[in-house]
Amino acid sequence: MSNVTHIGDAREILTTIASGSVQACVTSPPYWCLRDYKDPRQIGLERTVEEYVDALCAVFSQVARILREDGTFWLNLGDTFNNYLGGQGDSRGSSGYADGYRPRFPSGHGLLVPTLPRKCLVGVPQRILARLVSAGWIHRATIVWLKTSSNRGERCRDRPSRRHEEIFLLSRSPDYIADFHRLPKEFRQSVWALPAGRGGSQHPAPFPKELVRLVLEAATDPGDLVMDPFAGRGTVGEVAKSMGRRSLLVEINPGFPVNGNAPPWTAAERKHELEPCSFDGGTNGEADPSHAPIPPQLA
Repeated sequence: MSNVTHIGDAREILTTIASGSVQACVTSPPYWCLRDYKDPRQIGLERTVEEYVDALCAVFSQVARILREDGTFWLNLGDTFNNYLGGQGDSRGSSGYADGYRPRFPSGHGLLVPTLPRKCLVGVPQRILARLVSAGWIHRATIVWLKTSSNRGERCRDRPSRRHEEIFLLSRSPDYIADFHRLPKEFRQSVWALPAGRGGSQHPAPFPKELVRLVLEAATDPGDLVMDPFAGRGTVGEVAKSMGRRSLLVEINPGFPVNGNAPPWTAAERKHELEPCSFDGGTNGEADPSHAPIPPQLA
């Protein structure tokens, strides 16, 4: 295996990967109810946050099996604001960029989490971390990724505009491979100042290459196998290849790997090709008390 991409559902494909074969998993799964990646099998548009947590943890249970005993799991995951989403279409940030990946919910969708107040953070990362720790994962650190070149500020006045995301470092054993002294001094602490990845029509939220490079430098050696079960346009694979690591990528939407910028794989390396499908979110009969436009971040 050198650089292999599987096209399909990570919950199915990861069951075919050998146990104890991967040194590090680096991934950023779809955030809950923030993006529609145009496939009915996708994770991220579940009706309830509990269903979303179940879906992601089904993937992460396979990650636990596939990782080597001294391997590490680097998870970038953001939160969602509780709001009424029915009847919303595409949105535009302060730059005027139209977000075609914004999910479109039917009128009458209601609050995302009926038991929480409107505008309340749902606490998605905390829910995921609690489930992972209860399943035996060790939450070793939270790295704050401070975005230094974000020009798409949030349109909000009653809270601060967010300029950071979090990366969670987890392991299955207290004894794992990660050496932060391999990194420049400014990246040996828990705040990493890095520019955001450039989105666009190929993928709206790519990893910045430098972030991936730092993770792989700290947690892997040349020849090691690196995995991303939500590969997007393949940034993890591209960086792994440039550093002499092997990569195993899974992506449900074949449009991202095929059309991404400088994909790290050749046509012969792609597996389990599936045809793209359109998404149909369904409807429900709940009354929606608010049809006012909301900002792209659902705040």
